Amino acid sequence: MTLFTKTINKLVNVFAFGILIIVFDFGLSVLLKTIQSLNIPYLEFVALIIFWLKITAGLVLAILLLTFMILITINIVNRILYDGLFNWFKSFLATYKLRKFMRLEDSKEDLRESKQSSKIYKQYNKLLKHCYVDLDYSECLILIKAPATVQVTDLLTKMLPKIRDYVANEYPDYKFSPFKKDGKYYICLGGIL
Repeated sequence: MTLFTKTINKLVNVFAFGILIIVFDFGLSVLLKTIQSLNIPYLEFVALIIFWLKITAGLVLAILLLTFMILITINIVNRILYDGLFNWFKSFLATYKLRKFMRLEDSKEDLRESKQSSKIYKQYNKLLKHCYVDLDYSECLILIKAPATVQVTDLLTKMLPKIRDYVANEYPDYKFSPFKKDGKYYICLGGIL
């Protein structure tokens, strides 16, 4: 696994959580101003609690921002030293596109079969957050986490050739090997032509 594959989910989660904290902080600000404008004595305690929640949200946001900046800096420095910064953005976009391509929706035909297949599709789609495409100048690495259940493994096994063809069509400059299982992941390597 590369640095990109180890940190991409952390970056996305920290960013999303930061956005939630900003929205929460904004809501607290509006609520605090509303309570203070009412000037009701018994709401002063509520205003004090909201004030401390705002301070806590600000501290959490500062920690998230610092974490995000550290992760971004490490990734950018690593790419500048060993590869190219543009490939980091290409890897990010390629990972997003692969996850979007691999997502399966449940068709509602038979209710009894639908419950079982819906469970399988949910487990399969949950695996997508552990699928990565890491591009650099000389190779392309595709990692897909191996599922834990037999049904999801069968579904993924049927999808692997389609995934390989999709990535090969997206990146024709690379020649891709078939997927092989290595530990917890299915790995496909693509070398530059």
